[in-house]
Amino acid sequence: MKASILVAAGAGLILASPPEHAELAFHPKPGLVLEKTYEQEATLELKEIRFKLGGEDVPRDSIQAPGIALTRTLEVESTDTYAAVEGGRVTKLVRRFGELSGREVGRFTTPQGESESARERTSPMAAKTVSFTWDAGESRKVPSSEDGVAQALLDELEPELDLLLFLPDSEVEEGESWEVDAGALRYLLAWGGDLGWRFEEATDSGDLDRQFLENATGELRAKSAGEREVEGAPCGVVAVVFEIASSGEGQNLSPGMEGVQQATFEIELEGELLWDAKAGVFRSLALEGDGKVVFANEGEADVNGQKVAYEQEREFAVHARFAIEARPHE
Repeated sequence: MKASILVAAGAGLILASPPEHAELAFHPKPGLVLEKTYEQEATLELKEIRFKLGGEDVPRDSIQAPGIALTRTLEVESTDTYAAVEGGRVTKLVRRFGELSGREVGRFTTPQGESESARERTSPMAAKTVSFTWDAGESRKVPSSEDGVAQALLDELEPELDLLLFLPDSEVEEGESWEVDAGALRYLLAWGGDLGWRFEEATDSGDLDRQFLENATGELRAKSAGEREVEGAPCGVVAVVFEIASSGEGQNLSPGMEGVQQATFEIELEGELLWDAKAGVFRSLALEGDGKVVFANEGEADVNGQKVAYEQEREFAVHARFAIEARPHE
């Protein structure tokens, strides 16, 4: 999907003439510096649990499972400098990453009371600077860094953080809609590319995130919703609706419950994109919605010292919010 972003966004990197109205076109000035922030917040609440042991259904009231509520947050700060333009194309982009932080909090309820656990997520890209230089022979922006970033990590970074895949292929009238390229999901699920997010302890959640992105399908639609003045600047308003489904699998790392874990995910998101017509760049994207995720496990459980085949399904209600903003550096 990363390649699809680079190919589909290629035309958007050719600069358009500055518009006289809130046209949805990408035309940053050389030397423009944008401070960008990305925020993700998702909550999961356990709604249903189904369990089989040795091929037999276990009645729900016999399953001693705690109430579970999980909250996940991610925040990414970066500053993009559009350093060079040649022949109407942005040929050099310098990105300085600021604070990159993630946190997952679990709250568990049992007849004995409530408990809470938390873990922090970190990225080796925090406070690092990366340059992306256009290579005509490779038809891509080649990443480089003097901050000791491993080449393998550099190759997984995404240079295009301008939301270009939300833009229509041609000028549109108010009320007109268009289909958004599926590559736009990377803006939501992998802002900046693979930033090497990790927890202190072993986990396969990062691998599941990648699979959700790679396997995602659905309908992504956008519609021109007129204009709005924001802080004195005319902005085009784009209404956005995403209906997404995906899946992935990994290993269940719970002690005594070894086996394969499969996950299916679906969500509907709605919101709007604001496009700064004067600056020729996006100003904000806000999306929010509800869905569900089902984790299905099967394997062998340790029951009184013996291995017994089990099957388990846990269904969580999901609420997710994404907020992305860009502001000119003062």
